[in-house]
Amino acid sequence: MPHAAAITTASDRHLLDRYDSPRWMTDTLLHALKIRFPEGTVFLECCVGGGSIADVLKASGYKVITTDIDPACNPHYVLDMTQEASWVILPPFDYVVSNLPFTVADSILRLAIPRSKGVMVLLRKTWDEAVEGRFDLLEQYPWSHKISMPRFKFRRKKDAAGERTGGWQTDSTPIDWFMWMPQETSLPAFSIYSAQKISRFSRFTQNPDQEAEVVDSPVLSNW
Repeated sequence: MPHAAAITTASDRHLLDRYDSPRWMTDTLLHALKIRFPEGTVFLECCVGGGSIADVLKASGYKVITTDIDPACNPHYVLDMTQEASWVILPPFDYVVSNLPFTVADSILRLAIPRSKGVMVLLRKTWDEAVEGRFDLLEQYPWSHKISMPRFKFRRKKDAAGERTGGWQTDSTPIDWFMWMPQETSLPAFSIYSAQKISRFSRFTQNPDQEAEVVDSPVLSNW
């Protein structure tokens, strides 16, 4: 269930903290990695939501296992990935790629990192701040790579009735790819991708369900 949202009250957040990411974000990840994973590599997308990440991985020829706590998302496995027992149920996989619900990201990462060859997740740019409750996670599992991308409009503004039917609005902070990839890539520890740079290689010209556009990016305004 991909997701990154502005700091709001619990009642104002999307159901199950779901904020689907556009496919160009996953395209950016694969472009930045500059490697072809071995044949037979299996990716796990936790919290699959609308499936945009899985769609890109499958379009690239990879096998993907999906999970979500919401059966309406039609995942392979309906599981709560914050629970250790859920990981035992899964068939073998190699890498975790996901846009985790921010409210449970830490709990999932604690279980995903030691069980995977590598983990690649979308999180707020400021996620790695050493706040109380997360410091020990960062100290035990420091990320190896980070990819910075343009801001993206995940939410609609509220109308007079309080419904989110207005124009698209951004989060208070953009989101980045945080990665725990020991040796498989020559990717620099930090990379930055502008909207113009992404437009030169991405195969995808529309967001899933046409959710929104990248902020201040005329080249991608129709994505």
